[in-house]
Amino acid sequence: MRLTALFIGVLFSAFMASAQGKIYRFSQDAGYGYKDKKGNVRIAPGKYDCVYSTIKKPVVLQSLLDDSQWYVVDAWGNELYRVYVENGTPDSYNKGLIRVQKENLIGFTDKKGKAVIPIRYTQANRFVGKYTLANTGAMLADNSSTDMDNPTTWIGGKWGVIDKKGKVIVPFSYDRVWNETEGCYEYVNGKSVFVFTEKGKIVWKKTK
Repeated sequence: MRLTALFIGVLFSAFMASAQGKIYRFSQDAGYGYKDKKGNVRIAPGKYDCVYSTIKKPVVLQSLLDDSQWYVVDAWGNELYRVYVENGTPDSYNKGLIRVQKENLIGFTDKKGKAVIPIRYTQANRFVGKYTLANTGAMLADNSSTDMDNPTTWIGGKWGVIDKKGKVIVPFSYDRVWNETEGCYEYVNGKSVFVFTEKGKIVWKKTK
């Protein structure tokens, strides 16, 4: 019975994905929007900067109602997620994932619009290699704008490392400190110290 229900669920998901089909850009006085092949409007003109001629899978579109916001939008016209914006620049897909945001917390979704890593981190870097750094509990500093001339600054919280499936590789119990001698950030918890390299590797160090 369980296998039958699972099979039906898979078929239904496949049907819903194919039912979206393609949507096609069209123009009106208000600007560009998208219709399906039957002429039904999926995305009303004037809502997004419609840079794609067709949409079949979720894409990132800039809002025309608030040009500081970008959204992951599917072929039904649904806003699946708000894209993370840092210093005026929206995130883009990297290693198959993109950072998305809700109520100032960050997570990751894939190119199908599936939430791969839950939206629960205060900060999270783009992936390099198999891992990335993330933070829980940081607070916004006074200069909390996303404007490039006034970049966002976070302070405090605890750092850890996650993989592309959201598995915690290094627990969220580390403070980030600048090592002026070596010119790098170290992540310190008592005698436990590591450096996260530009290639996404975790290098453990011994304290003196």
